[in-house]
Amino acid sequence: MTTTYRVRLGAILLAGAVVGPPARGDEAPETIREATAAATILVEVDPAILQVPKLSTRIRREVTRSVAAWKAEAEAERANNPEAFRDGRRWSFEQSYRLRFASTRWVSVGVTTEAYTGGAHGATAFEAINWDKARETRFGLGEILTETRSGGPALTALAAGLRKAVMAEKAERGVETAGREEDIAAALPADASELPPFTLEPAGKAGKATGLRFAIEHYLVGSYAEGTYSVVVPTGAFVRFIRPEMRGLFVGGER
Repeated sequence: MTTTYRVRLGAILLAGAVVGPPARGDEAPETIREATAAATILVEVDPAILQVPKLSTRIRREVTRSVAAWKAEAEAERANNPEAFRDGRRWSFEQSYRLRFASTRWVSVGVTTEAYTGGAHGATAFEAINWDKARETRFGLGEILTETRSGGPALTALAAGLRKAVMAEKAERGVETAGREEDIAAALPADASELPPFTLEPAGKAGKATGLRFAIEHYLVGSYAEGTYSVVVPTGAFVRFIRPEMRGLFVGGER
C-alpha cells in the first residue's frame, strides 16, 4: 500500500500522515490522498472551514471515518471478488468540503462525494453542514422556519419554490418538462426529511443570504443523463415563515 498526504487537518492522525502548520484562507484545499490495491481515495477540504472551532474537529473525525470505511469496503470486495480488480482496476472515492457561505455567525459547507465501485458509471452524493458558530452546533430548517410539519404551510411553500426552481433549470437545459409536475412533486415533497441537502446562498451584501441552495443527486428528479441539479429557492418563496431571530440573515422577498 502507498499513502501520500498533503495535509494540514490538524488532529487527523492516520498512519504516515504529515501534519503542517495551520491553513490560511489563500491556500489551496487541504488534501488527503491514499492508494491501495483496491481503492484510490482523494479528500479535499477548504482550509477556511478548518478555521472554525468545533466544526473543524467534526470534519476531521468525519474524514478519518470515511477514509477508513472506504478502504475497508474496497478491500473486502477485492477479497470476495478478485476478478473485478484484475489488471489494476480499483474503486475510487473523491470527496470535497467546500465553503458555500460564511458570516460572523453562520457557515454553510457543501460536501460532494463521487464514488466508482464498478458498473457503467459512478455515483455522486451530496451532503450539507450548516453551522451556528455561536452555539457550536448544526442548524437546519427547524431553526430557520417557524414550523416544519410535514405538509404544513412552511414546507409546502418551500417545496413549491424548490419544484419551480427545478422545472426552470430543466427548461434552461432543454429538458422536456410537460407532464412532469406530478413526478417532481413526488420527488420533492413538503417533508423536511425527504428534501435534498441545502446550504445558505450568499447575497451581494456580505453576511446575508438570498435564499437556500439545494443539491440534488442523479435520478431524484430525472434520468442519470440529466446529471445533478443545484438550484436556489429565493427568500421570497418562504419569507413569511422565517423565524424572527433569523430574519436578519436573509435578504429579498421582504414581508
